[in-house]
Amino acid sequence: MGGVSFSAPVQRTFFKTLEFGKSVTKYQIASALSVDSFSIQEERQSSGKVYNYWRPIYFGGFEWSFVELRTVENLLSAIKFTHTSTKNNQDLFDSLFKALGKKYGEPSVKDNSAFWCDGI
Repeated sequence: MGGVSFSAPVQRTFFKTLEFGKSVTKYQIASALSVDSFSIQEERQSSGKVYNYWRPIYFGGFEWSFVELRTVENLLSAIKFTHTSTKNNQDLFDSLFKALGKKYGEPSVKDNSAFWCDGI
């Protein structure tokens, strides 16, 4: 398994106020994204909630098609940015992969997925 050397701790705070492991509500997400809470879709799941913002959003130097945030027992546990396009997204993937590798070191790769973890 790779991912041994890290240039920086993996990011845990998004949009200045949303932090992994901290309590989060639909209204806090809307405020952090600077959008109306009606534009955040909330779905209950067995262990928590999934919040989706289905409009383009700018984050990390890229425009994303939508963002999904997940909670476990009301604590932010995952955030996923998605970019959909009728064109090939390989250039976007390559740019992100390179930038994340430069910032966080070599990723762990499993089943055609790459992820960065700093053991915290």
